[in-house]
Amino acid sequence: MLEFAGKQIPDTLDEITAPGRTALLLWDMQQEIATRAFNYKDIVERMQRLALAARKSGVPVFYSQQTTFDFASEENAVWIRLRMKRVGATEIAKVPRTTEGSPGWQIVQELAPQSGDYVFKKRRPNGFEGTDFDLALRNRGIGTVLIAGVSTEGGVEVTARNGLNLGYYMVLLRDCVGSRRAEVRDLTLAFLEKTHLDMTTSDEVIACWRRAGHAV
Repeated sequence: MLEFAGKQIPDTLDEITAPGRTALLLWDMQQEIATRAFNYKDIVERMQRLALAARKSGVPVFYSQQTTFDFASEENAVWIRLRMKRVGATEIAKVPRTTEGSPGWQIVQELAPQSGDYVFKKRRPNGFEGTDFDLALRNRGIGTVLIAGVSTEGGVEVTARNGLNLGYYMVLLRDCVGSRRAEVRDLTLAFLEKTHLDMTTSDEVIACWRRAGHAV
């Protein structure tokens, strides 16, 4: 623990991820989004184990749930065009959507939220924009957010950076993030590591919780 001007500054991974100050965010693990990742099967197995360990350690589990605006009456032109470009669509009708209540909007069964978990809807690839995620974290005294999910180059990166700006330790779990293409995931991780974003693996976090005396 670093100390400066009367402040205690968590510095080691054990200190940063200590239960009592840490939350786990599972980002957009929805049927329409997560299952398109090249490494979906690998990350979902690791995330199952991590979420179980988090609950046993008293670490709250948060889920983001991308919820598409109605294109005809609610969404703006910029985002309609962007969503078309993302999937290479030439017709608006062919753009996949995570409309609330639709099958693609649902969290994948392997990671279904449990009692006590916190699920929040969002409209943009930023967990802190237009949501009550920040307030929910502060109400619980959370200082660190572990982030896992899809996609690495989209909402995972944006949310991690915004969380840092808001004063949170944002720790990206490199073995629990996915993208549609491996090279995009790898390039994003390399860039984020060079910009000094905290990164670790699910195994390393679980080991920290065990050292803290939690049966995980």
